Amino acid sequence: MYKNCPVCDSQLINTIERPNGRDVTLFSCPRCGEFIVSGTLLATLPNIIQREKDASAKLSHALRTMQLIKRGAELYTNTVNEILKRPLPKPREQADLLIRWLAENISGPGEKVKVKPETHASI
Repeated sequence: MYKNCPVCDSQLINTIERPNGRDVTLFSCPRCGEFIVSGTLLATLPNIIQREKDASAKLSHALRTMQLIKRGAELYTNTVNEILKRPLPKPREQADLLIRWLAENISGPGEKVKVKPETHASI
């Protein structure tokens, strides 16, 4: 059983190994969200993150972006290779993404929301 996220190293909310007999693990992370990692990738992911510059930030951001499109995200070796080829978003894009997140998660004008790096850095 995993205690920390294999992508960002945050403490996990939940983990389900081999759901429905598949060779994957389902992770629920406060920073990266809910996502699936293939068994093959899970074995090599620590080396990839250590070797590739900004790999953890790129993967965490990509996972959150995937979840805007559909519920849950799945990481496989070929997916990770494609994600790592792309740069991190520039500050303007990051600001736009934060504003979009605020619009989708605040009920109305004047409402307060706590934004913390531990849970919102990948937005």
